[in-house]
Amino acid sequence: MAPMRLGCLFAILGGGCWLFFGVLAHSSGDSSRGIVFYVGAALLTLAAFGFAIAAVRRSPLWLRVIVGGAAPVFGWMVLLTLYEPADGAGFTKATVDGAVGALAVLVGIFRWGAGRADTRHRGSHAR
Repeated sequence: MAPMRLGCLFAILGGGCWLFFGVLAHSSGDSSRGIVFYVGAALLTLAAFGFAIAAVRRSPLWLRVIVGGAAPVFGWMVLLTLYEPADGAGFTKATVDGAVGALAVLVGIFRWGAGRADTRHRGSHAR
């Protein structure tokens, strides 16, 4: 399976876990992070890695590994940065996680078509 398709699959599954976690935490009032959060976090990390690998697919292996490792770290730093203003606005971390999960599901769904097999364009005069 292409890295883009794997990234989309992991984004849909991980985002779904976080969306479920956000709704569950909001309805029960208990925002303690359980197994659903951590499974979603692992899947979203793999999604970021897959999207990054797909972005530099024609680069040398060492560059793909660096970009693939940096993308999840960047994503986690953005999430940690979002927690502070959300807390000041009266939102819980579970609400932010649920919103990020919904965004990940949408990205996974809309990018699914971009993961098709690599077809080479041979030019208009090629036979």
